[in-house]
Amino acid sequence: MAEIFLPDSELEALSNGQGSTGIKHLKIAQDPHYINLLQRSDWLDRFLQAYDSCRVYVDETDAADEFSVRASCSGAAVAYAGSINNSLTDDETNYIYLEADGELTVSITAFPNATTPHWPLATIVMAAGAFTLTGIADRRGTNLYSPCPPAVPAISAADEDGGSKRTITIQAAGGGSLAGRFQIRVWLAQAAHGAPDATGNTVAIETGTTLQTFTPDADYELMTDATGKVEIGVTIAGVDSRFVMASIDGRVVASEQLDWT
Repeated sequence: MAEIFLPDSELEALSNGQGSTGIKHLKIAQDPHYINLLQRSDWLDRFLQAYDSCRVYVDETDAADEFSVRASCSGAAVAYAGSINNSLTDDETNYIYLEADGELTVSITAFPNATTPHWPLATIVMAAGAFTLTGIADRRGTNLYSPCPPAVPAISAADEDGGSKRTITIQAAGGGSLAGRFQIRVWLAQAAHGAPDATGNTVAIETGTTLQTFTPDADYELMTDATGKVEIGVTIAGVDSRFVMASIDGRVVASEQLDWT
């Protein structure tokens, strides 16, 4: 399989010109001849900076079972300073990735699922205490085709405060916790995925902003704080139970049965 290039006459016409990407074409009979080559290497170095971001490679100081990672490029969504001499597990496929906070992780199980924020970097197959350069499989492009983690509500509840109130926390999450402000609907019901019901409960919005009240003490449209969280205080007198529902972008999640004693 061989690619066909322009005929010689058209290639000669490119002399000393500039390509569509900005690269400088060589000048025929350039004196000194290395000026064009230095122009091209300078352009390639700047052009490839983004491609080199967080690239897995082998440093001259790495042992046979170690790898290194280039620093992230300026302005990258996840800042990473680069590292050398990272250990691998022998006789395993090693999955190398950055977590959402920029921590480098090596797993022998798999990359996290698509709903967990992470950046796949590479896989390396170790065998007999070593690996080859061609054994480094670049996986950074995988992230280009991965869906953004959905903002699915996660509901948790604190114990009663010594009285009759429980604080319910609803966190926008995508396999973890998603920071940012989200519009979220929250309601209380007598059954999982039931209709809003204010009977016997009092609700106070403790964290987040009320956008609209549909049913007082039962059904609200809220905006989370900057960490993606809302908190509501639910007071119920006596022994009883409730379910809390939360919805972001049409995704509805129901809590487990929450009991008041």
